[in-house]
Amino acid sequence: AKTDEDIGILMAHARDEWTAVAGQAAGRIEAPSLAEVLAGEDDYDWLIPNLLERHDRLILTGGEGAGKSTYVRQLAICAAAGIHPPTTRRVDPIRVLVIDAENSEKQWRRASRTIVTQARLMGSTDPAATLRLACVPRLDLTNERDVGAVHRLLDEHTPDLLVIGPLYRLIPRAITSDDDAAPLLTALDGLRARGIALVMEAHAGHASGETGQRNLRPRGSSALMGWPEFGLGLRLQNSDDGIVRADLVRW
Repeated sequence: AKTDEDIGILMAHARDEWTAVAGQAAGRIEAPSLAEVLAGEDDYDWLIPNLLERHDRLILTGGEGAGKSTYVRQLAICAAAGIHPPTTRRVDPIRVLVIDAENSEKQWRRASRTIVTQARLMGSTDPAATLRLACVPRLDLTNERDVGAVHRLLDEHTPDLLVIGPLYRLIPRAITSDDDAAPLLTALDGLRARGIALVMEAHAGHASGETGQRNLRPRGSSALMGWPEFGLGLRLQNSDDGIVRADLVRW
């Protein structure tokens, strides 16, 4: 049948219909014995060994100028090149898709050339040839059209790791409440269900903790705090030499 609808929307609708049909066909919830559960395998499905497993969700936060975008960019390029980001040892390269809703292709060119050159020398694969990059003005993951477009990219490039964000650019309003966060997190979980890991960037809150240091938990709804498997933040160090340094800490 002919239609004017975008193919991404049609695919999203088809996927929803299939999920609904599959759920109806199952018709029941299974409850295996604990013995059967314990008999299963404990192996990790690592994408980046001892750092990121398939289906993991990581939110990286930090204050303004702390280097969030740089760190996420380095992580994506290293993973695509087959370099373990913190240790720099060689690992198996993975397929990486970056959907950047804040930075342009020109900004990526300026910021990535040196990193890519080093990654070519240190890794086993040229990340410039394997990492896929989509720079978009903004996304609304509460809108079926935009969600469908992202699913279409996943269908086309079958990544292991999706780097998407920053979070505040994935929804057309501030994420100030659980009601604001719920549809966004549902959409992101729908992407994660495709068998990928998610890495996202978010702004840290302005409040200070008991130590007087800035609280690195994500700004906005408290739902963002308990949702990811990992919450990491970049905390700026005091420096007198003009070089920006930051500690990577858990929040």
